[in-house]
Amino acid sequence: MPIGEQSPIASHTGNGVATVFAYSFGVLAAADIKVLVDGVEVTTGFTVSGVGSRTGGTVTFSVAPANGADILIVREVVRKRDTDYQYSGDLREEVLDDDFDRIWMALQEDGELVQRGVRAPVGETLGELAAAASRANKVLTFGPGGAIALVDISAFSGGGVVELVPADGSIALVKLTTAVQALINGALQKSGGDMTGLFKLFGNATDPLHPVPLQQAQDLIDDSALVSSALSFSSLALSATGTNANVSIAAGELLLRTPGGAPLLGRNLALSLNAATTGSGAAVAANTWYAIWVDSDGVAASAYLDPSATSPTPPAGHNGYPRARVGWIRTDGTASKFPLGFTQTGRRVQYKVNVSSNVPNFPQMASGTAGDTSAPAFATIAVGNFVPPTAGVIDVLARIGNASSVIVAPNGQFGGVGSSANPAPMSLIVNATTYGGVIRSMLVLESTNIYWACVGGGVVCCVGWEDNL
Repeated sequence: MPIGEQSPIASHTGNGVATVFAYSFGVLAAADIKVLVDGVEVTTGFTVSGVGSRTGGTVTFSVAPANGADILIVREVVRKRDTDYQYSGDLREEVLDDDFDRIWMALQEDGELVQRGVRAPVGETLGELAAAASRANKVLTFGPGGAIALVDISAFSGGGVVELVPADGSIALVKLTTAVQALINGALQKSGGDMTGLFKLFGNATDPLHPVPLQQAQDLIDDSALVSSALSFSSLALSATGTNANVSIAAGELLLRTPGGAPLLGRNLALSLNAATTGSGAAVAANTWYAIWVDSDGVAASAYLDPSATSPTPPAGHNGYPRARVGWIRTDGTASKFPLGFTQTGRRVQYKVNVSSNVPNFPQMASGTAGDTSAPAFATIAVGNFVPPTAGVIDVLARIGNASSVIVAPNGQFGGVGSSANPAPMSLIVNATTYGGVIRSMLVLESTNIYWACVGGGVVCCVGWEDNL
């Protein structure tokens, strides 16, 4: 019986009980049968029936394959011609059938193998690959017109090579620019671990990445300034009690950068900083400003102090880590040198007043009388001990007594006091009651000084500042 049109593969799924599995193609010898369980070839523990049949047989396992196991029975006919036909000898039908069937079995197997390969459409040729030495460390691509092209793998360094397998089963190799390595047309969701590359997310490994259309992702690549402005920080909060050396730091998102400018996005940060030493290990000094820096190796974030607002000395082993300045502390004048109590939300900072802390009242910058509120005469208040070097705005509180007047201004230009057409630079109070008065205002700092004039006695305090983060 000649062999018919057949597929040389039979596929089954184990259930943990069944041991007998059928195949529906002809085999000439048991050695022509190959058995795979979950992709691994097994050579023992089974018997084959149906050898010599053109319609199939069975493979019987001595132990039932596990439930859910993928079982493949594959024919790989031995490629040989060992029949020696003799001149004027017997020409038996079964010998001829076996020899011709072996050829057809081999052709069927070759056809199945071709179906699993990448091939050019009818009418096209892809040409030959280069020799092994010439294609080593190369990526197979297709150049203009679809011709085979080999690209050195170093061209993909830093961006990664991603194999995409869409729903239609097609395959494409894509180089993703480092800033959006995991953002593929809004379709990728983080399922675990970290998303790496020049732009990196760390934190909760189960958080999904919000979809980003491919064109928007390209815009992020082309405009690094857009990344910086969009992702500086969110939900930034810092505080110190003024009773110990601890500083609490939290942020929903914080954009860190390496000294070379490469960004790294930290998420859900919650840190505690011991403000007794700087990042270099030096003890802090009394009555001194220290910038608060946060850095990360991409796995864990940490915080440290440094006098510099731009070029900190990080802890040992942290050179090159992405980092960001998130605020300042000022140490008190005691032997403990604790941070002055403060509360920070985003860029806004306010001294934290507590009678049991090192900030029992808002810090006093000036008091008594100064200048003249009715003539162009101001007194200078240096603010360097009350706000850090990067403060852009100072929060000022002025208190005066009965029948007193006070003016606080960002510069020494008096203006036309009392004139509706040219009013005083900030606020003028003349209070004749027995309870005095209070003014409070935010002044944009034009220098390291502000100016005031007061008659009748008053006090100027610093409530806080706005940092230029």
